Amino acid sequence: MSYATRSNIEDAFGVTNVEVWADLDADEDSTKITNRITRALAIAEEEVDESLRNGAYVVPVTMDVDGVLGVSVTLTDVTAKLAGGWLWENRRLEDTDKDEDSGRVSSHAKRARAILTEIASGKRKLNAYRQDDDVLAPSADTQTLTRDDD
Repeated sequence: MSYATRSNIEDAFGVTNVEVWADLDADEDSTKITNRITRALAIAEEEVDESLRNGAYVVPVTMDVDGVLGVSVTLTDVTAKLAGGWLWENRRLEDTDKDEDSGRVSSHAKRARAILTEIASGKRKLNAYRQDDDVLAPSADTQTLTRDDD
């Protein structure tokens, strides 16, 4: 199960930005753009799992509400921002002169990593399966599910 989708990245950074950042050859090839976004999501999801592995939660981190597996909104947001940050950091070289958004994009990825650290340290609790007993850990800050609609 994926933590985030392309639309989650686009919600965080805008459709146009994501398209431009993912289009390394500036040829608007939708297959290459989609593959690049898929790679960004895979890298971001792996970073999430690596950050939370050997911690309190079963990896991949999932939650079960009324028999439906899902992902916490927190992890969806973190993953989308990590993926968007990766796309921006690895965009076309021609775009390097346009760094007006660099601080904003970097701050999203930095905040996402800080949230992962809070989760891994136990400071932030997820409503997800825990390592110790495979039951849901109640949490007031994460109650909503996202579903992969893409």
